[in-house]
Amino acid sequence: MASLQLPRFVRMHPNVIDAVLIAVFRTAIEFQEQREIIFAEENDESHGFKNLETDRDISVINEQTETIATELINRAAEDISMEFIGQFEMVMAGVNSLDRLFGPEHDLLQFDNDIEGFGLQDGIWKHSGWEMLPPLQRELQSMRELRNLVKDIGRRPTV
Repeated sequence: MASLQLPRFVRMHPNVIDAVLIAVFRTAIEFQEQREIIFAEENDESHGFKNLETDRDISVINEQTETIATELINRAAEDISMEFIGQFEMVMAGVNSLDRLFGPEHDLLQFDNDIEGFGLQDGIWKHSGWEMLPPLQRELQSMRELRNLVKDIGRRPTV
């Protein structure tokens, strides 16, 4: 999850803080629920050994149960984190494309008061058209006449 660089992302785009925090909290809750299920299942299975002869037998079974539980928890954490990364990759790719095209101060993530705000589930982030922006940008940058025109008129209108 460190590869996403979420702190940098929210520092550059404070409008997304709520959506990011909600997603992080949901992920943490999902992991905790998975963890509780795993421990409950492992405890149920370990109590099935009532006829063991020695404390050593019980100790070996407990160690094996803990090892299995740890492996299951690690797998659950990996699955949940990959799901989280998948959820954010498209959004961050889209926002990064906007940053490259319009600069990091584009304010395109600002919303009117009647709109809830930035959301990861907004359909625009699931759109595959974001993939075309980098090649299109490279093509436009290679056009000398267009660069000169943009330089002459400026990038943004000023008030």
